[in-house]
Amino acid sequence: VHRSERIGTVKQYPTKASAEKRAAKLLEEINDRLACIKVSGLCGRFEEDGMDVRSHTAMTYRSFLKRVRADWGECRLDEMIKDIVAMEDWINNLTTLPTEDRQSKRGKFIKGRPAKPMSKKTKLHMKAFLNRLVECAMKWGLLSLQRNPVGLIQVKGKRVRVRTITMLTGKQYRAIIKDPDLPQHVRVMIQVAMYIGLRASEILGLKWTDIDYKKQSIKIQRSVVDKDVDETKTPESTAALSLHPELAAILKA
Repeated sequence: VHRSERIGTVKQYPTKASAEKRAAKLLEEINDRLACIKVSGLCGRFEEDGMDVRSHTAMTYRSFLKRVRADWGECRLDEMIKDIVAMEDWINNLTTLPTEDRQSKRGKFIKGRPAKPMSKKTKLHMKAFLNRLVECAMKWGLLSLQRNPVGLIQVKGKRVRVRTITMLTGKQYRAIIKDPDLPQHVRVMIQVAMYIGLRASEILGLKWTDIDYKKQSIKIQRSVVDKDVDETKTPESTAALSLHPELAAILKA
């Protein structure tokens, strides 16, 4: 075991102050190495203290944690963040998990899918998640305060829109509303979407108490995703919107 380490020469550090500054920096690095935990330990701490987010976001975080833990879990945290190239290669080579052929509960055959490269959008989400992990590590004193190295990672590829935007004409909208086979509650949801422009999750989160017919307003206060009632996706989405007389008549009916 080395009990001492040379910090440099008098030529490199001509004054006592410069030598002490370098010694302090070296001591900080040594203490970091001694106190540093494995990435799996950081993932565990994040599950306990870093999941104060919307339920749908928490589900995504758990999925990302599973991938990080599987590929980086046994690596020391300080070693991982120093190897920016390795982190960059890991993100850029991420693939989806393959699935096998299976039978649904209703007996329907579902064909499996092979692994394929993740979209750039998903890779950017993973980069943002790694960035949050490292920031939490610094916040919790597991790493010394420094520039977050995840910001140096470059995600390759082109952004490809997974879903094409479907633009409805007035004629198409009226045809949908007049469809006799359309359930009434679905018809009203479509009309709310067209009049106010809400997200599907915000429409599902509406309650009758959110509607004020006297003030002609409707409050957007919550969203529903996968049956979980939560806040709206962004703080800006929480608002009171004007209620058009035509939409008010539809809702009353």
